[in-house]
Amino acid sequence: MAVDHDPQAEGFTYADEVIVHSAYDPEGILKKISAISSKEAIAGVVTQAARECVTTVASISDHLGLPHLIKDTAALTLRKTELSKRMNPQSLIQVTDNLNTLSELTHFPCILKWEGSSGGVGVHRADFQDEVKTIIAKVPKGKHVIVEQFVEGEHYGVLGLVKGEEIKVYGIAQKYLNLDLSLDKVIFPAVLDSDVERVILKYTRRVLGNLDFDFGPFQLEIILDADLKPFFVEIEPSIMGSYISEWMIPATSSNDMISDTIDLVCDGKFESYTRTPGLQALLKYHYASSSGVIDRVVIRDLDRRIGFRSYFNSGERIEDTKLYVANSFVVGKNLDLMEKMVNTQNVEVVTRT
Repeated sequence: MAVDHDPQAEGFTYADEVIVHSAYDPEGILKKISAISSKEAIAGVVTQAARECVTTVASISDHLGLPHLIKDTAALTLRKTELSKRMNPQSLIQVTDNLNTLSELTHFPCILKWEGSSGGVGVHRADFQDEVKTIIAKVPKGKHVIVEQFVEGEHYGVLGLVKGEEIKVYGIAQKYLNLDLSLDKVIFPAVLDSDVERVILKYTRRVLGNLDFDFGPFQLEIILDADLKPFFVEIEPSIMGSYISEWMIPATSSNDMISDTIDLVCDGKFESYTRTPGLQALLKYHYASSSGVIDRVVIRDLDRRIGFRSYFNSGERIEDTKLYVANSFVVGKNLDLMEKMVNTQNVEVVTRT
């Protein structure tokens, strides 16, 4: 069964039963389920890369007596203020709902973010006070603003699956960001020396334990500074989207995070073994050059060895170029060559105001 508020949702093409309903309303979904006659009981509930749906999954699973991530933990992953206080006390500068106090900031560069935002949307870097004023104007009414010290370092994402104290790590991705913190590219698996990998995996276990994260898929994002000191960015308790789980993991190692998650959620099956990656994958994001309404993506002389997909609905509005509208994907052994192939594509995102 698939649930989505959008009647044209892509997931509906795979579903036997379709429920057009908000995925953030567990009580409403349960009512819809009970109204559908079915000979089989529901085996499990899961979401892919839909952040606030993790609490829906936990609530419905709890009601149906199915295994799930602890409800308090699912809710905690959405509370950026509490996570910052718990995980980043060394870099936390201020938490406030009085925006006037932000005009007195003296720590630059810094990061400003607020509750209820998803991914990079609602996360901003400020290098001086005039930028803070611009960011303040974007804060939704009634939101607490979290101010953290900007940490210079390498950005990583750990992809894994948990059952109790067992952790299955599919690999570590390295993420490269633009100056506005939008995602430029992802390399999987990251090229790491043993010391760096050891620090990342040790910190991953620490975070999962600290948050009582005991069931299901996760992506933990961290930053390692020059001294290999880890800083918490966020944790997403769902199967990753953006082709990471769909393309990058299977293509480089034949591991399947999606299938493994379904097996765990529906059957309790958990196999900790993972195949060692033999290739690398590079995913490049293409952004519109200006805000407006997306008109089209122009592709010229695309290398046939590169998988390309326009990732937008025509007419969807771009806000501050935070919405990526196209991406490219390539797999191989020579990372320098792959990067050159992707960066020299003639792809243009055209918008109209």
